Amino acid sequence: MKHNLELTMAEMRQSLEQERDRLIAEVKKQLELEKQQAVDETKKKQWCANCKKEAIFYCCWNTSYCDYPCQQAHWPEHMKSCTQSGSPGPPGTAAAGGRAGGTGHQA
Repeated sequence: MKHNLELTMAEMRQSLEQERDRLIAEVKKQLELEKQQAVDETKKKQWCANCKKEAIFYCCWNTSYCDYPCQQAHWPEHMKSCTQSGSPGPPGTAAAGGRAGGTGHQA
């Protein structure tokens, strides 16, 4: 009788361990899928070159800004490589050829 009880307990333990392993694998798979979706969504966005918030204004190539003050603050660094401006001010300003209000290239 004791032997049957031990066998039953061993079978139940094995069954529970298999179910636990299956559930862990299922949760890992779901979390990996969610992580990949979050990464894909993040890659679709542009980020402010100055403060790293989500950007809504684009200057050139891979340089974007969340607002005009961030563009102004970052301009001394960005002006070295900016392809939108040949003048001393940030693109979209009167100092940069009067594109304010303009072309979609301003930040």
